Amino acid sequence: MTVRTVAELADALAGFAAHPGPGTGPAGVRSADLRTAAGPPLIEGLEETRAYVAALWQGGRLEQLTRLWLAGVDVCAVLPAHPGPAAVELPATVLRPRPLELGPGTDGAPQ
Repeated sequence: MTVRTVAELADALAGFAAHPGPGTGPAGVRSADLRTAAGPPLIEGLEETRAYVAALWQGGRLEQLTRLWLAGVDVCAVLPAHPGPAAVELPATVLRPRPLELGPGTDGAPQ
């Protein structure tokens, strides 16, 4: 709802409270009871949702991401893709006096 004065807000809230259930409020008032929702919210496929969730993730807003997830939004599906594990070059073993080299003409057996 959009109101301009405190009196308008009081009238709108009184009208909202007088109606018994979601979607039946006075003109301009929209509501939903997510406690009885049969499925997830219909915002996951929107590009704006992806951008919003990505911004929350980049900003480290874990509390907001948690609340969205608890409300039924598949947060993991709209997070930026993880590139996977990074390749790490391991150091040569310190127990070998020289590195093992496998190549053409060698059988790989220590000499």
